[in-house]
Amino acid sequence: KRFYKEIWNGRRIEILPESFSSDIIVHYEFKTIIGIRRWKEELFDVITGAFPDATVKLETIKANGNHIFCRWASQATHKGEIFGVQPTNKKIEANGMDWAIIDCGKIIEAWTSWNLTFSLRKLQTDYKMLRGTLPFCSFCKRI
Repeated sequence: KRFYKEIWNGRRIEILPESFSSDIIVHYEFKTIIGIRRWKEELFDVITGAFPDATVKLETIKANGNHIFCRWASQATHKGEIFGVQPTNKKIEANGMDWAIIDCGKIIEAWTSWNLTFSLRKLQTDYKMLRGTLPFCSFCKRI
């Protein structure tokens, strides 16, 4: 609960070492990230840079021994470039699930699945449609 509330919603990345083991392994559909610093740089900074107002609502949490399962929903406004998709200022919603293994109170390995790819495709499609109908500056990509 603290991970979603304080790190994602509160942007308190300084407490990552309290939640993650230093050599955490996080598996995503598109890559595996090892280590706190890489997770922060390659995921957290990328997501919060593109969606600075992103919030995560924990919908379900279940535990079985040292295995934790969480289902969550997120809302955000697309304010920054992400994976080649220029800012659209559109609101998006994403849903996901995390499965984590805990040891000594810290996450040591996790698997995350979410519909980010679908949301980004929708943003990109909407952006391309607008580009064809509105006059965009070829340099800054603004209307």
